[in-house]
Amino acid sequence: MKMQMINGVKRILIVILLIMLLSFILVVSKSESILASSDDLEKIQIKNVLLPKEYSEPRQSPITHVVLHFTSNAAAKFRDPYRFEEILDIFIEYGVSVHYMIGRKGEVYRLIPENRVAYHAGKGELPGFPKYKDRLNDFSIGIELMGIGTKAEMRTVIPDFIYDFIDPRKIGYTDAQYDTLCQLLEDILVRNSNILRDKNHIIGHDEYAVNRKVDPGSMFDWSRIGL
Repeated sequence: MKMQMINGVKRILIVILLIMLLSFILVVSKSESILASSDDLEKIQIKNVLLPKEYSEPRQSPITHVVLHFTSNAAAKFRDPYRFEEILDIFIEYGVSVHYMIGRKGEVYRLIPENRVAYHAGKGELPGFPKYKDRLNDFSIGIELMGIGTKAEMRTVIPDFIYDFIDPRKIGYTDAQYDTLCQLLEDILVRNSNILRDKNHIIGHDEYAVNRKVDPGSMFDWSRIGL
């Protein structure tokens, strides 16, 4: 009788263990399913290379705009114009800054936190926003893309004879940059509800600093970011 009771307890324990194991398998399976669906959403990997605080100031106004720029070191190194450290040195030399920079492979660098004003837009006027005259920095996030415009657009910084030596593959923008920019903009818009997803609020530097700036230039395809 005692032996039968022991065997019965063993059977119950085995059943309990089997139930626990099955439950564990179901939980793991569900978790893997969730992770698999999450993997479909590409995560933005942002490298923090923050500039000293003298290259920005505390933000006092709401963020309503994103301004797109292009940048390179083609004037000095036309064969290798996209070394991040060398472009950063140009920013430091001229006392300018930007919140984000997107490299040719889609890598993202954060230079200034969004809660600080970066010095990227300078003087200009924005149609429909008269109070923003010469003050767009206060209301905007600046994004630089490593890129080079047309010969005519670059003439003020790159002589024609140097431009002709630039590898055509280094002119314009890459698919990786457009992909990353779309993700970055989505992330920015979610966190800044005052920025509307239209061409009145996501603009090129040339639309603000007319006759002074040409970036992001005619080679930038606005349709690639849904605008």
